[in-house]
Amino acid sequence: MKSLLSFALCIVVVATTARGAEEPLKGDAAKLQGKWSAKVGPEKNVTITLIFKGNAVTLAVTSPDGQEFESKGEFKLDENAKPYKAVDWIKFAAPNGDPVEDNKGIYELDGDTLKTCSGGPGNERPTEFKAGEGGPPHLITLTREPEKKAAASDDKKDELKGDLAKFQGKWTTMVGPDKDIPAVVTIKDRSASFKITAKNGQEYEFKGEIKIDEKAKPRKTVDWIKFTRPNGEDAPDNLGIYEFEGDSLKICSGGPGNERPTEFKAGESGPPNLHVWTRVKE
Repeated sequence: MKSLLSFALCIVVVATTARGAEEPLKGDAAKLQGKWSAKVGPEKNVTITLIFKGNAVTLAVTSPDGQEFESKGEFKLDENAKPYKAVDWIKFAAPNGDPVEDNKGIYELDGDTLKTCSGGPGNERPTEFKAGEGGPPHLITLTREPEKKAAASDDKKDELKGDLAKFQGKWTTMVGPDKDIPAVVTIKDRSASFKITAKNGQEYEFKGEIKIDEKAKPRKTVDWIKFTRPNGEDAPDNLGIYEFEGDSLKICSGGPGNERPTEFKAGESGPPNLHVWTRVKE
């Protein structure tokens, strides 16, 4: 079950095989993805940053004199906890590498604002959003930082000439062992969004970039790069070859981390993965 982005199929659609798949993030865990920051301390001059990627979280602290501290771990949510939703900060390490006890807290998520109250490592979970006097519980309100958008190139119009311009838009095909799983890829500029709909109706979406070389010989090449797995980890690049046939796009991909195919030929029960995609006319 491979395709234009066969690494996505290898990782997710292959849930229909014995390997299984990692479930994509849902609910508040999905909403937390990205970078959040706050000013803390008695004089609000200490900067803390939380970066959520998958189930992993990176904590960065910058003191007023510019010293930086970073620690990595994981987070675990319970959105059904009462009276407040619960968050546990787990698997963190101290600066010397020693493990830190789990830090239990409560949280509220309102759009781009995240309010947390944590009891401190090894302590009880707070029962209200109230800071301690000179110690835990610690009450912090963080704000989401907007994603940095790449500066528009002066020659953007030139970038979208040739085959890259032809790739623009939405394409569809059927994937899976029985060719019964709908797959859609949307190309906008150099960004690529790949979506599949599993047999149980669950949708999976992956985002990354496309890189083509229409001057490559003997076949034009297409690379699917900078994609991530459902758990937020980076996925290997997927190298392929392509050719246009009117409103159809034939792609043969080697699979994540594999060699680029040299011909338009599917492998036997595995990569290379050959699919013909049809343009969706809007």
